[in-house]
Amino acid sequence: MVSYNVTYVSDLKNANQSKTNQTETRTVKLSYSKLPGELLVNQVQVWKSGLDDLDKATPKTLEESSSISSLPNTTTK
Repeated sequence: MVSYNVTYVSDLKNANQSKTNQTETRTVKLSYSKLPGELLVNQVQVWKSGLDDLDKATPKTLEESSSISSLPNTTTK
């Protein structure tokens, strides 16, 4: 699980008046390869629910609802 703080600014002209702070928690799964001295991440999967909720969740309930953009999932070979 990863928790992070997000500051969402809806209007850059009045940034001080329109800031919203929130804490978001995500479950992150990394597929990786260990190389000498470094770690190569092959794939990242992110869910908005906790580990206990994943077994009973549907794809619709796992959709990302973050106020920040999702990173594209890619696989390297």
